[in-house]
Amino acid sequence: MGPLASRIRHDPLPERLDAVEPCVRAWFEELQLRCQEEKEQYAEAGQTPSPQKLNFWDAHIGPENVDSHTSRSRLFLQSFDDFRSRQNLSKEQLRFAVLVQHFASQDTMDFRRPPEKRMHDDVFEGILTSSVNAQLVTDAHRAEWAIEGDGFVVPKAQNDEDQNSTGQQ
Repeated sequence: MGPLASRIRHDPLPERLDAVEPCVRAWFEELQLRCQEEKEQYAEAGQTPSPQKLNFWDAHIGPENVDSHTSRSRLFLQSFDDFRSRQNLSKEQLRFAVLVQHFASQDTMDFRRPPEKRMHDDVFEGILTSSVNAQLVTDAHRAEWAIEGDGFVVPKAQNDEDQNSTGQQ
């Protein structure tokens, strides 16, 4: 536990959000720098990046993008139970939560974008499911989900269901 976590522990929510905002901003500035470096490497190598790569760079390069991602992450943290309940999150845990939420949100929003505007080359399939992300379907059974505040783990639920159907408790 570092100074960030100990400082956050006893502060009201708005003050804790203010305290972590410089870290969150720095993570998105770091992502911006990596995108800029990657863009330069493509140019130096004379390679043409994919449209998805260009869209990803466009979404992460520029101060307005850093500001937007920082603000959205602040909103995420406001509703993130572990942060709101003053859990002792390390800087690494907080970074992981913020960036996973950011990238999952981007991936989810790709579904609504026309193919030429997407940041990832994901496949959306299914007539009855209105084109669900194929990777989500592949990974869904390995995930933990929260539905109306109740935790749900697919493998555990399947085992419970199997035991109930065979009469085991």
